[in-house]
Amino acid sequence: MMVGRFRILKMIKRITVEPGMLFYYIGIYFLYSALQPLIYQRTCEDYVRSINSNQSCQAMHTWNDTNAVIKISKDASHWIRYTTICYSVPSLIVDILMGSWSDYFGRKLPMILPGIGQALAAIIYVLISEIVSMHTYWFCIASALSGLWGGPTATIAGMFSYITSDSTQETRTTRFSILQSMTYIAGVVSPFVAGAVLKATSYTAVFSISGGFFLLTSIYCALLKDPGQHKKKVENCCELFNPTHFVESIKTVVKKRDNRSQIILLIIAYLIVQIIKAGELDIMYLFLTDNLKFSVSEFSYFFGYKFGMATLAVLIFLPLAKHFKVPDDIICASGLLCKITALTMFGLSKNTTLAAISILFDGFGEWAVTSYEALLSKSVPENEIGKLLGIVSFTGDISLLLGAVIFNSLYPALKPFHAGGTYFVACGGLAVSLGLLALAQFLTRSKKKDDNPEKADPNLPAKTNNAAFSNLGYAD
Repeated sequence: MMVGRFRILKMIKRITVEPGMLFYYIGIYFLYSALQPLIYQRTCEDYVRSINSNQSCQAMHTWNDTNAVIKISKDASHWIRYTTICYSVPSLIVDILMGSWSDYFGRKLPMILPGIGQALAAIIYVLISEIVSMHTYWFCIASALSGLWGGPTATIAGMFSYITSDSTQETRTTRFSILQSMTYIAGVVSPFVAGAVLKATSYTAVFSISGGFFLLTSIYCALLKDPGQHKKKVENCCELFNPTHFVESIKTVVKKRDNRSQIILLIIAYLIVQIIKAGELDIMYLFLTDNLKFSVSEFSYFFGYKFGMATLAVLIFLPLAKHFKVPDDIICASGLLCKITALTMFGLSKNTTLAAISILFDGFGEWAVTSYEALLSKSVPENEIGKLLGIVSFTGDISLLLGAVIFNSLYPALKPFHAGGTYFVACGGLAVSLGLLALAQFLTRSKKKDDNPEKADPNLPAKTNNAAFSNLGYAD
């Protein structure tokens, strides 16, 4: 009994940025639960006004005009793509800057700013909800504003950098999985609550709650103790926007080191997974409403169920796998295979039952994301972690951009042939990511066979009893 209490107290003492991640992603999923439906509704209202019709967009699933529904779906898909582009482009630069700031000026600043930007964007969404005459391009303005302050990718990179400075290599994967699980817990709670709030009130209430959680995130992170060992005081704005930050970040990836090839391969493999993850979420609402006739509230519940399965997989089963010394590369490969299975089943779904079963596999597919992040974090010294994760968050924004463009282009193009065709294409991308992971492992093992163990590089992470993982060149 005392041992159990001791373990619980020990876990509580390790809590640092996890609540901040939870608050931020509650805000994100409140926003996500209302944003796509509002874009869809505004697109429908614009179409109805253009043809001087009295049809109700709330009952669009009962319309007999199939061509009209297809047009609205395509137009909504285009606006979703535009908003993603408007967020991603400015965020590309900000991500690299914030990653370098994390190494030079401490871990807190990159965690504080994104919440402020998202809160400002939420104010614009409230105005759009209340003022019907506001043009649809205001969605793009709000997205650009949040990107300029650093969005979800910058937040994740900042918080993972914080955890890296606050953990050992032996505990890092588990700490990462717990931190990552906060995003999924938020995904479980928020859509259900947001759906109920939206049904009972309005879009304005949902966006207001979202903005409140973003502000709460920034306040909480500002109160944390900075664990960074290389903190430097910011003297002026020129130091923040010095081009050196970009140069040093790029050097972190390309400079000569024994595991440079593996780092590059893992970043590319991670990018592919993130493109698919971003793209599938971008078209999920369209797929479920077009093919399974989901309502807005049903979509929210399904979205929550999806993240509930991810929470169980990452918060419970991944730490359990690490407890039994399962190597990160095996966990990552297992996650990729589960994701391929999930997307195949989901693409074939003709009813809610098969779609729900596919999510059971989809949850374990999230192992790939956490494992890739853990592998990358262990590949460089602590004073380069922020810069490397800044590059990783840069690829995350690239993935949002590419995911939106690719999936929102493929979905309307492939829908006449097979509604799930886009998901089948995604499975091919995941197979490529799996191949890159295997290649990284092969290169490392080949190099170890050629090297003399007595002359091993002392700067590499120390070996552990986990022989299979040590073959990858990382410690765990």
